[in-house]
Amino acid sequence: MKTLRLSLCTIALLLCSIAANAQDFNFSVNNIYYVFTSESTVMVVSSPEYYSGDVSIPSTVTYDNKTYSVTSIENYAFGGCVDLSSITIPESVTSIGEGAFHSCYNLSSITIPEGVTSIRGYVFYDCKKLSSIIIPKSVTIIGSSAFEGCDNLSSVSIPEGVTSIGEGAFHLCDNLSSISIPKSVTFIGSSAFQGCSNLSSVSIPEGVTSIESSAFEGCLSLSSITIPEGVTSIGDAAFSMCSSITKIVIPKGVTSIGNYAFNCCFKLSSITIPESVTSIGESAFKNCTNLEYVSIYGYVKSIGNYAFSGCSSLDRFSFGYTIESIGKEAFSDCTNLTSIIIPVITPPVCGEQALDDIDKLNCVLTVPSGYAGAYQQAEQWKEFARVEDVVEIMEIRRFILIYLVDDEVYHCDTLAYNESIVLPEEPTKEGHTFNGWDGLPETMPAQEYLTINASFSVNTYKVYYYVGEELVHTAEVAYGDTIPEYIYEPSAEGEVLKGWEGETYETMPAHDVTYKANIINGINSVLLDPSSLIIYDLQGRKITNTEDLQNGIYIINDQKVLIQK
Repeated sequence: MKTLRLSLCTIALLLCSIAANAQDFNFSVNNIYYVFTSESTVMVVSSPEYYSGDVSIPSTVTYDNKTYSVTSIENYAFGGCVDLSSITIPESVTSIGEGAFHSCYNLSSITIPEGVTSIRGYVFYDCKKLSSIIIPKSVTIIGSSAFEGCDNLSSVSIPEGVTSIGEGAFHLCDNLSSISIPKSVTFIGSSAFQGCSNLSSVSIPEGVTSIESSAFEGCLSLSSITIPEGVTSIGDAAFSMCSSITKIVIPKGVTSIGNYAFNCCFKLSSITIPESVTSIGESAFKNCTNLEYVSIYGYVKSIGNYAFSGCSSLDRFSFGYTIESIGKEAFSDCTNLTSIIIPVITPPVCGEQALDDIDKLNCVLTVPSGYAGAYQQAEQWKEFARVEDVVEIMEIRRFILIYLVDDEVYHCDTLAYNESIVLPEEPTKEGHTFNGWDGLPETMPAQEYLTINASFSVNTYKVYYYVGEELVHTAEVAYGDTIPEYIYEPSAEGEVLKGWEGETYETMPAHDVTYKANIINGINSVLLDPSSLIIYDLQGRKITNTEDLQNGIYIINDQKVLIQK
């Protein structure tokens, strides 16, 4: 797990680089320093005095009677300019160097021009006041630590076309609450979002094949995440300390789960490990205190040291068919285990104190038929008082049933083959009626993953229009549709509808709505200066231009008034 990604030595080297750059320039205009990059182009470089205040880089600059196009910004050109408050970059700039705005603590906003293809490493590192950033569509790469330490950055929209998010790109962006990662992204580097404590949800694109180490470590508010089918490995501490995650589905293609991968995911309640997984790392699920059920399928041969240590709510555990060894203290503090299912005929070798804290008097150990004796003679397994064998391995194999609501995981169950399905509590959705689960079988088939979707129908609600105590019109409107306008013409002479009283909505809410007519009576004939009055026409619309008002009948102070100028 990482907490500090830059060593003091690295910082010193960066500062030396900034200082060295400040010595080299060809000329300056309006306190901006340049070097020649070709016969017609120049690059902005560091200032010997450091830049400060508001800086506007021109698209062209004239020196010695010749005009040059400004096309690039040097590495660390503005690095360490702590008094720089704003900067304008022209469209002519297509390249911004590494660390260009490194440690510009007071820089609050910046627009990157179209044409820039790469946001290089450390470009905005430690820009603590940077609150927003517009990344142009031309960008394809976001470099390492590009936005690391930008404490005030709250949201980022990454455009389609970006393919890579570098190591530590958004590390320690404490206020980042939302981010949109486009489908074009195929690589998310280690520690890319580490320490983004306010990030609540993220969708990983289908093209990503690996969740790198510490990629989302310490994202304390992250409550849901979808791992795409193409992912084959989950790196060390990838989701460590994501303490708000409640459900996660590991896709079939994943082959390895790294050390500390889900460590301290306190709200995670169940996990199913697919047949493709071959190894579970050390402390992978350590201190997942709300984890109640784990099912391992397929080819996991070994479980790492402390893998499930501290899972104090763990009630049931089902091993896979190739398990050979269980690491040191893998189940320490798992005091609530009541059932262990293990479908192999040779008892796995257990590391030091692997099973010590399990209540072996009451926890039921279920093994293949005819092999209870083998377990009763094996080290650590022989301490279990209740060992049961079954006729067929299929009877102890379990499968996963996933309930989806709008493509989000609503509930997961793990069931034995042919076991009756007990439905979860019905989901609710504002403005809709739940109709059931599409494709739900009566019993669980022998299918590793079975996904079913909730079916909903849109509700209709009523809009009531009253004149006095009389209901004059009723409209039925579907939830989310626009409420139609009802035109009412008063029948009594001299009456006019000023409008409908009641709460207004842009679209139909999930409840009935009542409106009451505001009708006014009588016509007053007065000679007035209309410029000093708030005036409405007979349809209830406010008159904004009273200078050109024609003589006629209008509404003033809830009275019909004949205006004569």
